[in-house]
Parts: sequence; structure tokens; C-alpha cells
Amino acid sequence: MPRPALTRRRFLGSGGALCASLAGGLPVWAEEAPAEEGSVRRPKSFLDRRFDGVVGQTADFTCGAASIATILTYYWNRPTTEIEALEIIRSRYTAEQWKNREGNGVSFDDLIFAAKKLGFQAAGAEIALEDLPKLAAPVILHLDKGKFQHFSVLRRAVSEVYYMADSIVGQTVLTQADLRSQYTGKALAIAKRKADLPTGTALSAVRDGTSVSRIVGDVMLRGFERLPPALR
Repeated sequence: MPRPALTRRRFLGSGGALCASLAGGLPVWAEEAPAEEGSVRRPKSFLDRRFDGVVGQTADFTCGAASIATILTYYWNRPTTEIEALEIIRSRYTAEQWKNREGNGVSFDDLIFAAKKLGFQAAGAEIALEDLPKLAAPVILHLDKGKFQHFSVLRRAVSEVYYMADSIVGQTVLTQADLRSQYTGKALAIAKRKADLPTGTALSAVRDGTSVSRIVGDVMLRGFERLPPALR
């Protein structure tokens, strides 16, 4: 039986137009993106900066696949796309089963399956919020947003500040109170057999930005919650 085609209900749109609109039309930053010699140098937008080191999701049920791609690409230096991870997960299911996954999202077991197929080890565990700062590598957290379930990458935690690489809003920061209200206690770690943990990666290096980054991230998520299901 041929595999069903992936349904891609885009909520980010081309170039993340929706997130840009939810950010309130914030002005671009002064920092410029690299450009070829002789070409016009264009500044990076705020949205571009937020998604440095983050793979964005393109459909409402693909946060898990995007999170896998984020860790493999920006931590383990194994370039991976959201679609690549999603295709692996889809291979587990019949057409009818996949329709259910599109409606209800993928599971931790699906993410473990994808990570292993991509050549990595993966394991889920229950980890207390207070123990997250002890982790030596980024992990995928399961979050209950109230109106929807979500997977997001915890880059690192320092002094009750949690640095996230989120497939909806990009780089953002949560306080312990913020995370406590949505973290279900379930986390997924991805490792490479017989390999030391990488250092100085795009995902593990953090900058403090609890003001603008957090505010804009909150606005984007609230906007996402208000979208009709067909657009999420």
C-alpha cells in the first residue's frame, strides 16, 4: 500500500509570516546577515534571530519532529530536517493510523523511533523540574499548554531560568514558575553511542534575554492558541 502524503497545514507560512505578525511588526535588528561579496547586505529580522539554532515546525502536529531535528542539527551536528524525521515516524503507520497521528500528534515513542533510525540512542524519563539544571545536554520536554500538547527543547537551565529552543517561537526563556505550570515531568534525551557530549554548539550556547525574548514568545504562543484548529 502506498504511503499517504504528509498533510502540511502551515501556520508559520512562508518566512514565518504569522509569527512576524503576532510579534507586532517589531523592527529589524541592526546586526547584518552574511552576504556574498558585491551583494547588498540585508539586516537579519527579529524572527530570523529568534530561530538561529532552532528548526521551526510547519504543521500543528510536527513539534516533536522539529525538536528532533533541532537537537540533531544544532547539537550533534547531524543536519536533519523536520520532514526527514516526520517521514521516519510516518513509516510506522498505515494511512488510517497516520490520519489519527495528524489529528492527535506524535508520541515520545515515535520520537525515540525516529532518533534511533537516524543513528542515535534515545530514552524517555520522568525528571523533576528541580533536576533539569543538572542535565549536561539539551533534552526534549513534554509540555501541556492547556489547549494543546507540545514538545520543546530545553537547551539549558541556569539559576531557575530555562533557555528553550521552541519550534513555534524560536529561542525563548522561561522562569521556573512559567515552566512549572506546563511541564508534565517527562523528558527525552538523545545521545550518540560512544561519543562525548559536544561543547560550544549553537544549541548549548545561550544568551540571557528574559525581557524582549520572553515577552514576544508569550505573545506568539497566545496568538497560536487563538488560531482555529485548521490553521494550527
